[in-house]
Amino acid sequence: MRARLEAVAVARPDPGEARASSVALAAEAGLACLARAGREPAEVEVLVNCGVYRDENIGEPAMAPFIQRRMGANAAFPPSRSAGTLSFDLCHSTCGFLSALRVVAGFIESGRIRCGMVVASDVDPAAGSRGLALDPLGAAVLLAAGDGREGFAAFHAETFPRYAALYESRLSWVGDLPAPARPPNRDDHAVLVRQDEKYVTACVDCAESTVRRFLAARGMEIEDLHLIVASRSPAGFSDELGRRLEAAERVPPPSDPSERVHAAGTGLALAAAMEGGMYARASRTLLVAAGPGVSVALALYTKDADRPRGG
Repeated sequence: MRARLEAVAVARPDPGEARASSVALAAEAGLACLARAGREPAEVEVLVNCGVYRDENIGEPAMAPFIQRRMGANAAFPPSRSAGTLSFDLCHSTCGFLSALRVVAGFIESGRIRCGMVVASDVDPAAGSRGLALDPLGAAVLLAAGDGREGFAAFHAETFPRYAALYESRLSWVGDLPAPARPPNRDDHAVLVRQDEKYVTACVDCAESTVRRFLAARGMEIEDLHLIVASRSPAGFSDELGRRLEAAERVPPPSDPSERVHAAGTGLALAAAMEGGMYARASRTLLVAAGPGVSVALALYTKDADRPRGG
């Protein structure tokens, strides 16, 4: 049994909305995903949330149960031995979407569940956070058990710790720390994210080498891929990776190149591939994400029982 992509959806805040909510955006994307698949929320047996920047910087408890409740996915605590929805968070930055897909696919392939969902959303946790450049966005992917002719064939991940310092997400203070009774200077401020100018290039370098090793291990080449879905985060990553792999025509262009995203970047790219028709025509699709670490995550999706060697 293989885990099959059943639907993808994205959600953006209403133009007049004063403050976006990460929970609301994830739930809205999840409900839109279910509507496209013709399913009910109660059918979701596992829900994994991989958003990073959350409402008011909430770290605990996990946000997935709040998203589950807002969607109405078996929100009530079930009696013993009855059906329910297992929901939890998986935090892996921009690679989180593919890591979560790998987890849900494992549940399906083991036969424990028939339907699972991955959601991601990011918002500015506190209005005006310095160093955090992203637009509020939610994304969701619904996976279901298939007949084996279509689904995920292989997952892979690598980390390159020598580039770890190029991207840091932590609260730091720029300027002299004020005494308790003295207000900070006008130019003093807290910074949430630091991204080195070499970060995007490092992500592309690591992703290119990982993709080539992954394909070589399966007796494949870049030309064997019909579609490459590269995450929209970090900005410029997908375009540069397409050029580096000499496969720019197989990387779907962003609907809005100016849109800045983070954990939902892979879901956004996959939605663009589906809406543009490229996904429907592809028998072999490679999903690629790169993020802090530098970490790289890959997922090979095949159709028509086309499962390469080593998958």
